[in-house]
Amino acid sequence: MDIELKAVRTSADRKAYALFPFSLFKKEPLWVPPLLQDELKVLDPAKNPSLKFSPHESWIAYRDGRAVGRITVLINTRLNEAKGEHEANFHMFDFIDDIEVSGALLERAADWARAKGATALTGPLGFHHLEHLGFLAEGFEELPTIAGPWNPPYYIEHLQKLGYEKKTGYIEFRITVPKEIPDKLRRLNELIKKRSKLTLVNFRNRKEVLPYAHEVFRIINEAYRPLSSVADIAQEEIEVLIQQYFSFVLPQYVKVVKNEKGDVVGFGVAMHSMSRAFQKAKGRLFPFGFIHILRALKHEETLDLYLVGVLPEYQSMGIPALLIYEILKTSMERGIKWAETTAELEDNHRVQELWSMFERRQHKARRIYRKLLT
Repeated sequence: MDIELKAVRTSADRKAYALFPFSLFKKEPLWVPPLLQDELKVLDPAKNPSLKFSPHESWIAYRDGRAVGRITVLINTRLNEAKGEHEANFHMFDFIDDIEVSGALLERAADWARAKGATALTGPLGFHHLEHLGFLAEGFEELPTIAGPWNPPYYIEHLQKLGYEKKTGYIEFRITVPKEIPDKLRRLNELIKKRSKLTLVNFRNRKEVLPYAHEVFRIINEAYRPLSSVADIAQEEIEVLIQQYFSFVLPQYVKVVKNEKGDVVGFGVAMHSMSRAFQKAKGRLFPFGFIHILRALKHEETLDLYLVGVLPEYQSMGIPALLIYEILKTSMERGIKWAETTAELEDNHRVQELWSMFERRQHKARRIYRKLLT
């Protein structure tokens, strides 16, 4: 049967677009539903300031009146300017196991990208780098963090058959939290403190954390700027992200490092795993979803290591070791048994050296794919 591609224009279209993965993955035990209230905002110009920085278009694929796929294509002008590229990105790309569907969506996205002067189509990549990036390529049997995607293996198979090649690879680790701080990490922590004039700040409540929120995002921009697929996050986006995420942070797992002048030069943020809680919430905070999230904030035994950021001029001073030491110490005090890292570049040997101090396994991998447009 013919595939109809319908452009997303109205609020009803945006709702159908946001709901499609819920029907596609409803029987998948490892899929973690996002919060529907957040998904409905992604393509809403009144609620997502990222849209004004990136020309974009979205479609839902229908066959015989039934939704069978979706895709967004965008030109991330900030990223292209930062990296000297002329690429388009595909984002929120989901589809049934039918290459006619995935092919039709990618072909429409590629046609749109060519018309905008793009020389390649790359993804999955969102409007900024704190959104999900890449498709899961290894670890399909593992529970993802809420910061990472879950997709079936056929996603990768379709991309490869359609001529897309790996551009960037990321890996993730599952770490067993030890009963005692590893000697190597303890000695390294003591040496760094002795040699530097750095001060570590711990927090007791969210009220103490919030004044540092903008500093955290300033460091994110400066620290991550050299990486591929990363461009600065705008102030309007930062305000939305603070509102969206800082209401959930556990202050005990937010660590800040200051220099001798009192300036913030590094930070680390971790969080109890919300994956099982989000599965139980089924995408909705109300009427009962928030209860599962509150329970996870108190009783979860797995910790997600979300972000560590250090200003470039301080990156040779071992600050990540200080931050991991403090997060680990808090984890041990609170009965955490495992820690999950989020996506890190395959060749990020500096951070992987930190994980080598622990019992760990590299259990997931993600990939960003690209196809040249001719």
